Amino acid sequence: MLVLTRKKSEMIRIGQDIVIKVIRTGRGSVKIGIQAPEHVRVLRAELCEDDSEEECESEESCEVGHDSAGPGKSSGIGNQYLGV
Repeated sequence: MLVLTRKKSEMIRIGQDIVIKVIRTGRGSVKIGIQAPEHVRVLRAELCEDDSEEECESEESCEVGHDSAGPGKSSGIGNQYLGV
């Protein structure tokens, strides 16, 4: 596991098309923004703890929403935090 230290507004890039940005830090929590292509599933692990990975991937309730503009397009939802 790679462990990085980031401050507010600093970003981490994964590959060519995934960006993670620290939005806010607080007591015991960190708010992050994730920008990823439509085909990349972004899941909160605690929603899938009791399920196997295959079962979780089939349930839409585990998936964190992406922009609804369609593949390859961005409606801008969530991008106000990322500044990208």
